Amino acid sequence: MTFTTSNIGVSYFNINAPTITNETGNLICSPTLNVNDVMGYQNILLYPNPVSTFLTLKLNKAGIEKQSLNIYNFTGEIVFHKTIISTTLELDFSNLPNGIYFYQLSNPETNFTGKFIVAH
Repeated sequence: MTFTTSNIGVSYFNINAPTITNETGNLICSPTLNVNDVMGYQNILLYPNPVSTFLTLKLNKAGIEKQSLNIYNFTGEIVFHKTIISTTLELDFSNLPNGIYFYQLSNPETNFTGKFIVAH
């Protein structure tokens, strides 16, 4: 398997370098996921990815008081929930086992789901 680094722009997603892709160009991992204009946000920034202890989530939007964040493990079980009260969250995931996790940002009107990796 050959690995390369590159900048990739896909639809609403801008994945910042360095990213790792396989020989066919499929994304394997990215240290930062930058999601533009989702749920009315100008920017959603999630890093580092993969995470070993602390994950930072930055939102650029006022009026986030009705937002919530759920983290799900690979089997769909909620392993973390937080009501969003600020535009920057630093979350301690040092207690989560290694694996793929999904996050869901939601408000009364819409939901946005993404994924990240925990690797200690």
